[in-house]
Amino acid sequence: MKRLLVCVSLLWVCAWAVPVWSENKPLRTINLEQIGFQHITCEVVWQGEDDYPKRRIEFLDDTHLLVHFATPDACSGPAIQSEKHALHSAVYGLHSAVIDLSGHLIHTYDWQPGEDVIAGPDGHVLVVRRDAVLVVDLDFQTIQAIPWQEDGFPGVPHPSVQLFHILVTPSRHGFAIIDSNHASLFTGLPYKETASTTESAASVGDHGFVTWSGFNPGPAVLHVDGVQWTVPAHPALGRDLIVAGNDEVLGLDRKFNLYRIDQRGSELLIARLGSLAPGMWNSGFRFDQTLPDASRVLFFSHGVHIAFTDSSGIWSYFRTAVLDLGTGKLVFQYDGHFGDDVSISPDGHLVAARHEARLTLYSVP
Repeated sequence: MKRLLVCVSLLWVCAWAVPVWSENKPLRTINLEQIGFQHITCEVVWQGEDDYPKRRIEFLDDTHLLVHFATPDACSGPAIQSEKHALHSAVYGLHSAVIDLSGHLIHTYDWQPGEDVIAGPDGHVLVVRRDAVLVVDLDFQTIQAIPWQEDGFPGVPHPSVQLFHILVTPSRHGFAIIDSNHASLFTGLPYKETASTTESAASVGDHGFVTWSGFNPGPAVLHVDGVQWTVPAHPALGRDLIVAGNDEVLGLDRKFNLYRIDQRGSELLIARLGSLAPGMWNSGFRFDQTLPDASRVLFFSHGVHIAFTDSSGIWSYFRTAVLDLGTGKLVFQYDGHFGDDVSISPDGHLVAARHEARLTLYSVP
């Protein structure tokens, strides 16, 4: 009986190891080596703005992608010894490139120590430094520099460590700088501060923040754009909050069920997304939004089916799905490999998937 159970389990794991939608036929495949993408022999510690591993591809608009890659110079950085091998903290050797949908290279940028480069608002790129955020065009020429004095924090290991992070608004016409004790929203062209908060910012909308406060002492208090909302009764719904549009907030619970929340605290189940995190250990469950009018969210998840520790296991997975918020149906699914990247276009009709140096574009109906 035990042998039968093991065989059934193995078949279940193997069945998920192949793409679940065979009809996901690619529109185009691009070899990223032609823009400088390289295979490197060392493992680089490269964190993104959400503290997960850096996403290597991001849509800037419906026709341009931002690609990030490391070159062998990154292996010369300080090494941190792990259980099996050394992890290198990259100081040099990090690069970004803007390409169009045919793979044509627009421009490249060589990172300076302590920088991060991300997709920004209005089709621009943001170069994030410890003391400023630079808004740059597709040629990485500076359009605007926004100084930022980050909050101090004791025990920072190096003065170049960036403590704040950036969130782009749902409409992609602004962005927020979120620090440990305060956050500011910048909108317009040129970008100006139009909202701020000293509460804990869970997400950002086009006009303000979704914040939590009052935890200690007393019950939690939820504010959306400065207006107090009734806290949902679901005990874990505040784990991840997504602003999907005006007066529309989505919450994800610990079992990866997605709910729509309103000002009265009502909860409406939209979709059960637990199939995207099937294993014993989920290392990251993230999302990428379209514009509000497209009403779609790309969810992507990676982990292992069988975990030995919080950082090791077997039968890794990488799963992706595009959810239509209007119908609650999945309109696209893709199973890749651990370490892959995905991004969705602002109009919700293209998904870009990267596996090593191969970038594949898929059409989403």
